Amino acid sequence: MMIRIDASGAACLGAFAAGVLAACPPPESTPDAGAPPPVCVWRSDEPPAALSRLGCPTDFAALADDPLDSSLPGAKTVKYLIDRASLDAPPAGQQCPAACASPTVCAEVDGAAGCAGYQLYFQNTAARQLHFEFARDFLSGICGCRPDCVASCDCDVDQECSSGCRCDPDCACACASVERRCSLPPVIDLSTFNATEYISPNRRFLLGSITHFEAQDIWALNLAPVDTATPEMIELMFRQIGGASFFGPQLRFLPASASQESRARELAADIPVVTNAEIYAGLEYQPLNLGETIGQVRILRAAELQRVYVSPRDVVVLDAVPNDITPVAGLITAQFQTPLSHVNVLSQNRGTPNMGLRGATAHPAVAALAGRWARLTVGANNWSLTEVSADEAERWWEEHRPPPVTVPALDLGVRDLIDVERIDVADVGVVGAKAANYGRLQRTAYTVRAWNFERADEAGTVPQGWLIDQGRWAVAEDEQASSGIHALGQTDLGGGDKAVFADLRYRNFECRSVVIVEPAGEVGLAFWRTGPADFMVARLGSDGQLAIERSRLGKRVSLASERMPVDAPRYALTLRVHDQLATVTARPYPDGPAVSIQATVEQKTGALACGLWTGAGTAARCDDFAVTPIYNPRGFAIPFAFFVDFMRDNGYHRYLEQLLADQRFRSDGDYRRATLADMQESMRGAPVSAKLRDLLDLKLADEYPHMRMRFRSSTNAEDLGVYTGAGLYSSYSGDRDDPDKPVLDALRGVWASLFNLRAFEEREYMGIDHRKVAMAVLVHRSFPDELANGVAITANLFDPTEPAFYVNVQVGEEAVTNPSPGMLPDQYLYYWASASPEAVFLSYSSLNRGQPVLSAREQHELASALLAIHRNFQPVYGSRGFYAMDVEFKFDAPDRALVIKQARPYPGRGETP
Repeated sequence: MMIRIDASGAACLGAFAAGVLAACPPPESTPDAGAPPPVCVWRSDEPPAALSRLGCPTDFAALADDPLDSSLPGAKTVKYLIDRASLDAPPAGQQCPAACASPTVCAEVDGAAGCAGYQLYFQNTAARQLHFEFARDFLSGICGCRPDCVASCDCDVDQECSSGCRCDPDCACACASVERRCSLPPVIDLSTFNATEYISPNRRFLLGSITHFEAQDIWALNLAPVDTATPEMIELMFRQIGGASFFGPQLRFLPASASQESRARELAADIPVVTNAEIYAGLEYQPLNLGETIGQVRILRAAELQRVYVSPRDVVVLDAVPNDITPVAGLITAQFQTPLSHVNVLSQNRGTPNMGLRGATAHPAVAALAGRWARLTVGANNWSLTEVSADEAERWWEEHRPPPVTVPALDLGVRDLIDVERIDVADVGVVGAKAANYGRLQRTAYTVRAWNFERADEAGTVPQGWLIDQGRWAVAEDEQASSGIHALGQTDLGGGDKAVFADLRYRNFECRSVVIVEPAGEVGLAFWRTGPADFMVARLGSDGQLAIERSRLGKRVSLASERMPVDAPRYALTLRVHDQLATVTARPYPDGPAVSIQATVEQKTGALACGLWTGAGTAARCDDFAVTPIYNPRGFAIPFAFFVDFMRDNGYHRYLEQLLADQRFRSDGDYRRATLADMQESMRGAPVSAKLRDLLDLKLADEYPHMRMRFRSSTNAEDLGVYTGAGLYSSYSGDRDDPDKPVLDALRGVWASLFNLRAFEEREYMGIDHRKVAMAVLVHRSFPDELANGVAITANLFDPTEPAFYVNVQVGEEAVTNPSPGMLPDQYLYYWASASPEAVFLSYSSLNRGQPVLSAREQHELASALLAIHRNFQPVYGSRGFYAMDVEFKFDAPDRALVIKQARPYPGRGETP
């Protein structure tokens, strides 16, 4: 290929300047140019489609845009492409100069062997935000002139280049460009582009971005988190871009993932590296909930919120992050917040702007407006606070009143304790949204329905594709099952049904079946493959014996067994495996006294399995099979009906009516705070009905003996698709064996939290009728030995073009949502959809010496659970535009088992106007 600029090439460069690069050859890089001159390349008022060098800050600004990834704000970015198809292989029969080295290559230059660089394009990122868009429009091989050139050129649009089609010399669509584009490979589609240009070692393009972090004055070369570029590729990019830009001496490489950090250690010693954590530590501005508001600026200490009333028309500026705050117009904190903190989720609920600004209380732009009306704008990359008049503020508030929230109607017909296994999202009117969502978590699984069982024929022939192990067990692929699932069957070579499925990924799973047992038969649920021929089996024999056994090479050893108290022709069997505890329950179908047995099962070395198998002569039907990728403790709910009875029996429903009619209570915030506190104190000592006391005592004694239980709020005004109400209510622990933790005190404490000041103010702000809200209670075991705890969002909050989960996690029990001052958690994005999933860390825990809190295996396990939760709740909450779930999780002692504490819809990050 000849690298030269002739007369027609000059005409095309003029067209390139006008933003019509598709009509012309791409601009040529100057061979072996060395350091760029300190002068601007671009001198036109119209921004270019691309530049091959950046000579000054004006060139950068002409192409720059806000990064799609806004996790590190206060930045501008320009994307670049290096096209390795722009130069041929070394010319045949010619020797290249010894000076040719990366990032230059040997090529034919004006008829002789010489050094030339790969074509480098700094693309207009504001015009085309994706690399693919630029490559498709300007660097894809095409033949024929563009249609808009045909009017002034005698060219057939469909004419092949080889036909000798020539345009008029004055036409901007010079034939040189047509021939040049014909020689380039095509850029086909986005999915193909992404699958090759970020992953393949033989990729055509080297892609990345140059980002200027303005507050720190850091110039960084960064790649997509999923990019697998080798150290050699990274070095080539770094040196070519450094030599073609005014900021070359300041350029640093910014790894975007753990694997890129590893590759960065293999770079040449003269290539400096900077990390996300270093940049994050130097930020001055942290956007949390985007938006615009108007309010009166009030500068306070966070500790003053305990005694100072702030109103929904105040823009509150605090020295520290509060644990909670009543509704305000906007919030600015001098300390950075965790994006998943309760105060930020509350801001998202309310649609009120929220930001962190180091030194906010003394910041000149803030301090100058103390006590005045101002407009606060929180954007993804910048913020502003400007003074407005009182009249303008009043008009703004009239136009921006939040629409009232309608809560689900109460269903008071259920007056018994309900196990969470029987609860789903449709029961929000009975037990509240938190308990209803918790019940659905129990059903979060990849579900396979099995209606047609294969049967070995009378001769004992095994179905095609099944592999026999010692004549008893069979294993085969099942294409109808979900990804990663195999079928595991049993045969005795004398006939028998096979409908057992195995999943290779999850240790927590559940299987339900309804079986008809005939005298000669038995039915079982096989699970937990611990070796090539070693299985754990839950079995119900024709003699009514329920057993959990180990079966190896046809020999059975009983681990636990129980005789069924009644004879029945049909049973419902349920098997649950959580961690290393297996529980099998048999119940005469359709109803009858249940028998459950438990056994500890050893750690798996192979596939999990769950499903129905039957011996010869046994008929069976499998209703449902589910592999459950998450674990949350079993528990129960105390329905709304008991709370309503408590309110009426003790006269609190009448007292609430009096308060709502009291003008002083409505208008005086300090009086309202004191009055609600007195009401709560009274509720904590009021009597509970004898029926509920007896039900609770029996439930805890029989099913949760010697366990400390956690009593958690579950109202019909939180964790909803239209409104989440995070952190408004309180949870308490109770223990029948601990006189310092009375169960009834825990129950009444949760009930009384319905009238927490922040909860009352929030409902008032959102237009929720207090008389239509009630408190149910979710009860499950407590977690005294957390090894790690965290919150995750099942969406990428910072870059919608890259699927990822956003995770905050901290060591031990140190809170993530309401951390102690100075306690920062791990913050990372987990790019689960990539070929090799990667965690990209924004910051590391202040308690873990710069190391990730979770191991790579735990990050993957958590991501698997998050994906299952996201998909399982999507039919419920995914029809309102933005959709993501807010998930609280723990890694519990002693074996760091993943536990999902709750899941609720996430309201989103907001938008700037």
